Amino acid sequence: MNYKFVLKALSFLLLTPFVFADDCGDIKDYLKEKYSNADFEDIIDKCNVNDQGKLTELTVINYYLQEEDVNKILSYNTIKDLTYKVKFKVRDLGHDYQTEVIEHPGYSSFPTAITNLPELEVLAFNYENVHNIKYWSHRNNTLIETGSLKLSKTLKKLSFEQINFKSQNMEELSTLTNLESLKLSYCKFDEVGLSPLGNIESLKTLTLYDSYIPNNINKIKSLEQLYFPELACESSDFYDFNGLDNLKSMEVTLVSDCKFDTSELEKLSEINIEGETSLFGVGVGSSISLKSPDNLKKLQLSHVKITSDTFKDISSLPNLEELSILYCSPDENIDFKSLECHDKLEKLTISHSSQDYTSKVLDVNFEILNDLNNLKYLDLSNNQIEKFPKQLASSKNLEHIDLSSNQIVDKIPESYNNLENLKYFNIAYNKSVGGKVLKNKNLKECFYGYNDEAKDICIPKDYEPNCLTGGEYKTCDDEEVESTDGKCGEGHGN
Repeated sequence: MNYKFVLKALSFLLLTPFVFADDCGDIKDYLKEKYSNADFEDIIDKCNVNDQGKLTELTVINYYLQEEDVNKILSYNTIKDLTYKVKFKVRDLGHDYQTEVIEHPGYSSFPTAITNLPELEVLAFNYENVHNIKYWSHRNNTLIETGSLKLSKTLKKLSFEQINFKSQNMEELSTLTNLESLKLSYCKFDEVGLSPLGNIESLKTLTLYDSYIPNNINKIKSLEQLYFPELACESSDFYDFNGLDNLKSMEVTLVSDCKFDTSELEKLSEINIEGETSLFGVGVGSSISLKSPDNLKKLQLSHVKITSDTFKDISSLPNLEELSILYCSPDENIDFKSLECHDKLEKLTISHSSQDYTSKVLDVNFEILNDLNNLKYLDLSNNQIEKFPKQLASSKNLEHIDLSSNQIVDKIPESYNNLENLKYFNIAYNKSVGGKVLKNKNLKECFYGYNDEAKDICIPKDYEPNCLTGGEYKTCDDEEVESTDGKCGEGHGN
């Protein structure tokens, strides 16, 4: 008898259950036995184990699970990442796009079993109870019982959806001493607001989706990033964010007019504010009024109405390095000449949408280019500019120029060849552009246009362009020298 073969076979049989049995398989067997007609993937969307077969990552979708099922599924104390979704089915009422929610047949509360997961680091609890009233979605939020949020202090990332929070809930969350990120979507708060969260020194990132500004948000001194993906301001007064002493960046999408005072936040260096548009990215949304801190370095405004006071605030920011104004509409004429004092400005974008009748073309005063000595990036696309700005030639540090989609009928100034650092040049989609292609030694990307709009552009004789995109260009017939300093005569050409 071949004893070696027998021993190998016995070893394989003994080890097989341990190799193939894992926690995900255990859950699958349980659900298959109890819900034989259900697909495992319809209940367990994600199930991952470690090398020992222990459950570490789990996504549960609960349309009908009973409390005993939930307790079984959440009984694995090695879970580190848990997403738990309570979902409700709806029935069509047959008119005006209206639906109604069907009562959940099982256990729809926040599972207290989650409090028994000692290694939990990431938790998302989504309560998705939504029906339509005509064309609008209506959400029915739920409450979480007191004592249910005494979660493991290992938690680092936490999110909730459709919860009406009580102060007791916030008090329980305030004990999560390692929490770094909190996201609250479609949630509501009582008068205490977020005040208890000020006790969490590790909390760096807060996202409030489709919400108003809760009371006492400025008590969370540790915050560094603040996000409002959909924000409706309930007051016409300035909302005071001063007190968020460690805040570094702030991103907001407005669904109503808002006023923000961040003037005392010394660490705030970046603000991004966008107006919500219902026309697939076209249109100007709500109005924004800002009081910004002097140390602000990056500011982007898009699809919003800009008040004259806000632009005065922008003009007074001494450390601004990047300014972007996209598809906006001012409440009155803006004096761009006031930007000339921004000697630290490196990136400037001012663009209007040619497909957007609600945004206004901004009258850019090109004289500011004479003073923006550190400017490296300039985007003035979609502004109905009719002539090439000669002042660009004085911005010696420029690396990126975008004058596309304007109304330019002009020759390319040969003085642009003096921009030694220029790497990108785009003048496509203008009316009629002529002159010679640029010969800047560092130019890597250039777009001169197509067909009739660029038919008068030519390539100088004995010059091999290092970048050309678009149509075919003729060789220049003459080598007439163009003055680069506004004077005529010998010694004043290129």
